[in-house]
Amino acid sequence: MGIKITTVKEAVQDVGLKILVHGIAGSGKTVMCATAGVPTLIISAESGLLSIKDAPDYVKTTPIKTMDDLIEVHEYLANEKHEFQWIALDSISEMGEVVLAEEKQVNKDARSAYGELITSMTDIIKKFRDLPLNVIMTAKQKRYTDQDTNRTHYGPDLPGQNLANSLPYLYDEVFA
Repeated sequence: MGIKITTVKEAVQDVGLKILVHGIAGSGKTVMCATAGVPTLIISAESGLLSIKDAPDYVKTTPIKTMDDLIEVHEYLANEKHEFQWIALDSISEMGEVVLAEEKQVNKDARSAYGELITSMTDIIKKFRDLPLNVIMTAKQKRYTDQDTNRTHYGPDLPGQNLANSLPYLYDEVFA
């Protein structure tokens, strides 16, 4: 196997932008998803699409209720011919809560359920991130206070502290 050397510009065009946006409720995360680009698919785990009810026709949506739904959408985007250049997962916080609820039904030990949550969510987030499309993922926002420095910062909020801490490292751009 030979190595492939290319310009950064060409490399970015091949894989698209990878963006994480976290914010408080009502801050405009879903509206921002509807303005991403042409054409866009919003993968919605939150039943909260009223804010974009007048979105242009090039913005489509599909609901997610289970991890199996999410996997099915990924397989479609990875293997089928489709029109989408932008996809938005709104929100991965809600998707994490769905996965955790599913895991708690299977694993009576909460630690095992959280371990499976971290593994499953990291895997599916990376699979969507690695699609050769522009990808936006939204997350709820949480306020964190560093116990050593007493400094406050804001970051994505997902079930499982380790997942929330490692999440920003998976993207090209992270916005609050």
